[in-house]
Amino acid sequence: MLSDVVRIPNLRRKAFAYLRDRIRRLLGADAPGFSGATPRERRVFLTYGLLASAYSCWLLGIIAFYLGGALVRNYQGWGFLLFVTLFGAILSSPIRNTLHGLPAAPESPKKPWRMMGRLVKTLALLLLSAAALFLIRMQLRVSGEFTVLPVRNADVRSAVEGIVQEVHVEEGATVREGDPIVLLSDRDFQAELRMLEAEIEEKQARLKMFKAGPRVEEVRVATTAVEKAGDRLTYARAQLDRLRTLFDDGLLSKDKLEEAEELVSVRQKELEETQGKLLLLEAGSRPEEIEAIGAEIARLTANRSYVQEELHSVNVTSPIAGIITTPKLKEMIGRQVKKGDLIAKVHALSTVNVEIAVPEKEISDVRVGQKLFLRARALPDVSFAGRVASIAPTVAVPGEGQIERTVTVSTILDNSSFRLKPEMTGNAKILCGRRRLIDLVTRRFTRYLRVEFWSWW
Repeated sequence: MLSDVVRIPNLRRKAFAYLRDRIRRLLGADAPGFSGATPRERRVFLTYGLLASAYSCWLLGIIAFYLGGALVRNYQGWGFLLFVTLFGAILSSPIRNTLHGLPAAPESPKKPWRMMGRLVKTLALLLLSAAALFLIRMQLRVSGEFTVLPVRNADVRSAVEGIVQEVHVEEGATVREGDPIVLLSDRDFQAELRMLEAEIEEKQARLKMFKAGPRVEEVRVATTAVEKAGDRLTYARAQLDRLRTLFDDGLLSKDKLEEAEELVSVRQKELEETQGKLLLLEAGSRPEEIEAIGAEIARLTANRSYVQEELHSVNVTSPIAGIITTPKLKEMIGRQVKKGDLIAKVHALSTVNVEIAVPEKEISDVRVGQKLFLRARALPDVSFAGRVASIAPTVAVPGEGQIERTVTVSTILDNSSFRLKPEMTGNAKILCGRRRLIDLVTRRFTRYLRVEFWSWW
């Protein structure tokens, strides 16, 4: 269709031939040229040829990226050599066609003894290669992606509810166990504590008073009150007898007599009441009352201890020694936090735990205690050495972006320089012992035959 638009038949073939001709001329080769092509056709050939070449290079690049990645991921160095060989074979024909016709160096006449010597050299090289495959032993290296994790981390959380009043640290600060992180406002706790202490003092005073019993003055006053009540009752009874005599003689109304009788009853009640108070004073406080006040004091004391603990908790401290990893802590000043809210994270980074994701098919060669080397992507010029500390008992299911199943291998590294940061990634190589070169070259192919090919039959 494009050929019809520009009115040039066989546009693709002619455009690529034109580009080859230009490249060969730049390299000094003889080229037939496109002397019959018009300037317009040459511009079309050049434009189309460059665009088509760019598209072909992009398509080959995509294929090479996925094919090469799969080969290197499964066969590592040998996969890379295989990929280079395949890619070279694909590009050899276009390169040969482009370079065809370049001036070549003069060849000397071939002689039979030289051909024989070349054959002997080739055979010797093959024998040496075969001997090297069976005699030379090299280190088996199992590699995998790693992630740096702190050996221990802790969340600093608020034990009480309150308003952040002070922040003592910032991100990246080194803290020891028990160092203050933030201070919460203690005004409410101080007020509650003072109120509880006042109530405890009041209850203790009452308990002391009950245990001491009535004073002599109180008993004397109560006795006097009983005597006065008795005198008033005696007078009321004498008055009632006199009025009853007058009533019998018809000199007093019945209402006046009833009033006198009622007064006697009142005086009798007053006497009984004062006598009861005197008996209570003389008997003292009951044991039940003393126990009740003691229990009340114990309850208030427990509440006071709880408030004191909360008051102590307003000073939020670090539970471990490490480095603060929470950013913008100063912005928390004035913020209301609830009980259990996260305030900061502390990571112990003087020693780090490195988790290596070893492919499932490689884990059989890994043992605890084997030496390993790591290189982080952020520190490509530095190698970290360690040993395999543990191997996970289970296989990890591939996560997002992962293709193969892996087994986690852990190692502990000294990080006193703090160069390794949490969540850093890179590649690790585990030295699994020396093997024959032939075994290293064929181990993955042999495993494929023993597992995958075996399953076909």
